[in-house]
Amino acid sequence: KDDDSDDDDDDDDDENGSISEEEKVEKVKESAKKDKSKQSGLKQEVAQLKEQHGLKDENRTPFDGESLADFYTRTSKYWNHQATVAVVGTDIELSNKEIKREGFKLAQVRFDELKPVIDRLAELRFSLKHDAKSDSKKKVDKSKKSSRR
Repeated sequence: KDDDSDDDDDDDDDENGSISEEEKVEKVKESAKKDKSKQSGLKQEVAQLKEQHGLKDENRTPFDGESLADFYTRTSKYWNHQATVAVVGTDIELSNKEIKREGFKLAQVRFDELKPVIDRLAELRFSLKHDAKSDSKKKVDKSKKSSRR
């Protein structure tokens, strides 16, 4: 009976050589921890980007997918005011057309500055939504498996 001597070493394997239920549960728990950690890191990056770039002010922040023209149209009063404030106290007098031109330039600078940030935030939101959908699918799959027993 020497060929049966290693049976005690294989407590984790069933007769088919598959992983035990305890190991499966541990792997699922480890995966869930990694997913939560990843989501936490993504949420932290979103918050950090918003804080670093002052994205809470809608007058200074383009919406995801918004064109420069749409951004300026939506926020023109703000940018035109900024252009007017910039020349107060100087000898420069701007016509209404020049104020709008300068306001548009200010909006364009801000838009160009934030474009990579807005794109990154869109990626992060997509990842968070994708991960959330994946998590809910895993829960549904897990409940289906447990209801089959």
